[in-house]
Amino acid sequence: MSSKSRRFVVLACVLGLGLGDARVRAATTLNLNVAAGDWNDTNSWDTLAIPTADDIAQVHNNGKVTISTVASSKDFNIAWPDAVGGKADIVDGAALTVGGVFNIGITAPSSVRQTGGAVTAGTLNVWRYGTYTQEAGRVRVTGTFWVNPYGVSGKTADYVLVTGMLEPSTMAVGADAGAGRFFQYGGIVSNTLYTYVGHSSAGYYYQWGGTNLGDTLVVNEAAPAGCYVITNGELRMTGAIKVVRTGSVQGEVQVSGSANVVSPNIYIGAREPAGDCTGLWAQAGGTVNASTLMYLAPYSNGKARYTMSGGTLSTPNLALCGAATSDAIFTQTGGMLTPVGFTLAVAGSTNAIMITQGGTNAPSGNANVGYGSDGMGCWNIEGGTVSIGGSLYMGGNERANGVVNLSGGTLTANIVAVGYWWSSTSTFAQSGGTNTVNTQLLIGNAATSSVYRINGGRLSAGKIDLGCPTYGTGTLHVVGVTPQVNVAGTYIQNPGGTLALTLEQDGGMRPIAVGGAASLGGALTIGRTNNALFEPSMVVTVMTCNSRSGTFAKTNFLNDVSCRVNYLGNMITLDQLHPVRIRGTSIMVR
Repeated sequence: MSSKSRRFVVLACVLGLGLGDARVRAATTLNLNVAAGDWNDTNSWDTLAIPTADDIAQVHNNGKVTISTVASSKDFNIAWPDAVGGKADIVDGAALTVGGVFNIGITAPSSVRQTGGAVTAGTLNVWRYGTYTQEAGRVRVTGTFWVNPYGVSGKTADYVLVTGMLEPSTMAVGADAGAGRFFQYGGIVSNTLYTYVGHSSAGYYYQWGGTNLGDTLVVNEAAPAGCYVITNGELRMTGAIKVVRTGSVQGEVQVSGSANVVSPNIYIGAREPAGDCTGLWAQAGGTVNASTLMYLAPYSNGKARYTMSGGTLSTPNLALCGAATSDAIFTQTGGMLTPVGFTLAVAGSTNAIMITQGGTNAPSGNANVGYGSDGMGCWNIEGGTVSIGGSLYMGGNERANGVVNLSGGTLTANIVAVGYWWSSTSTFAQSGGTNTVNTQLLIGNAATSSVYRINGGRLSAGKIDLGCPTYGTGTLHVVGVTPQVNVAGTYIQNPGGTLALTLEQDGGMRPIAVGGAASLGGALTIGRTNNALFEPSMVVTVMTCNSRSGTFAKTNFLNDVSCRVNYLGNMITLDQLHPVRIRGTSIMVR
């Protein structure tokens, strides 16, 4: 069969053109034969008969039909088969029933305007040349509702819902070449099954009001592009919202204004089965509520981007990256993020990143950075307010790697564990901002080698445990005089712990202030910044405490530094620092 023949058969099946058993009586085709006429006027049709449920009604050649009372047909085609379009007006009091397929704009620009009444169809197709404007009334589609079901490149089909009710079983916006667009200003879309925006051609859904209800929303099934934009109104799915489902494609959701988006599960950058895809979600306002889970890049090779500049996002569980080679970045510059908890790098991923530059991030439970086996998660806190109701765990599984970079803003948590699980490795780098750990800062738990490095900002902890008592290794590295380290309770340095100091030329360092007891062990490492030189009489206070027990088991010197460590009851100091500075020159004393 030739390509043209196959195309005709497919098209004929969609149009319901009777390619079945020849023994079945073919439906009579009635063509509107006046410029404008009423459906129930016999003079409107070329056969001088009113269409019945067994007939095919067609409007073309610049014809226009008005439906104001009860009307029915097997199929209803506008602009078929010639290249001159047609129109239909469906007004208050109309009750149109199309048992098969209702087609608009198949071969030429055509339109339907509905200002009232009710329409029921088995399938509703707004084709590449078609526009359906629903200003009021009700449209019920027992099968599939298509916007651009069989497209041509460069052509666009439109459906405009001003108010009223649209009730499809399954809805697809954009199904072949070209594009399909759906505009919702108000009213209600109530879909019992799937809603596809970008099914196999570009699809766009613009919602400025009203309510969109359904089971599952898929933004970009396998199309070049799919985009859902909601600025006002409500989008509520009882199943899931999936941004990119199959294919090497890109899908996008934009939320702003006073929009309200609700779904149990939201998946971004999710291809089934796993494969290349990109999902984007931009929230500038409104509310987004994933009542069970929001998952970014859950499968291999998936890519997800969430940008939040305003509004509120809430979910019990926010998860980034669920498999090897997945890639997810969550960037917040404003708004309110309120998960119960979140996890960066659920399993095996090396690119799970959260960037906090503004707004408020306030999980009521725990935050996990680098959680899954062999996964690496990174959190850059550059501004805004981060308030963790539970604990911050970094490196929560075997060979997991958690990284937190705090350069601005405020971070508050009950417990911060830098390197939490066996064979995990984590780094907390603070160059600014404020980190308040209400209960315990644990650096190097289990068989880990983890570091908390601070060269700016303020660290306040209820307690610091450096290295696990038996086999953990962890380092607290304090650089220069800028950072402040305050401990309200006890400071405990276990055998696997290292306190590393990098001294500056003027002042050395700001003392670590311990309000309770200091229990010392492990190692003390001393170096200098940028080849700093020290005054001969310089004394550096390393730590003040209420009481002290123990001493450092080992002292290491770096970068030609040497000095004496003094244990003075409630104070630890350094003197006899070398290399020294004398009248602008240095003298190396060994």
